[in-house]
Amino acid sequence: MPKIPPMQERRSAPRYTLPLPVAIKRALASQSDILHCRLKDISTSGIYFTSRENFTIGDHFEFSVNLPTEGADVAEAEVFVEARAKVVRVDQKSANVNPRWCLAAVIEVFKIIRTKASAS
Repeated sequence: MPKIPPMQERRSAPRYTLPLPVAIKRALASQSDILHCRLKDISTSGIYFTSRENFTIGDHFEFSVNLPTEGADVAEAEVFVEARAKVVRVDQKSANVNPRWCLAAVIEVFKIIRTKASAS
């Protein structure tokens, strides 16, 4: 049997595994319709996250995530990413009573926001 060559990496930017909460707002949704999802990994070109809500390939959404500042001067700043993205892959991971989907999305526009940490 011929040996199958390994798949070539197609990502243009390195991914960082960051299991963090991520707030998702679908296009045309109101501010009160924020989905609380779970980030699995992120790069400057895309994200991979889990959701209890189904999405369709091509869906647009906005997201925000608070990045860890470990190793940085935590007293000085907090770092947030706000972005607009489009779903490019949907995988249903469970079809039982608690459905869950894993979603890949390409980031169309993003901004990094650094703010002073709130005083404790």
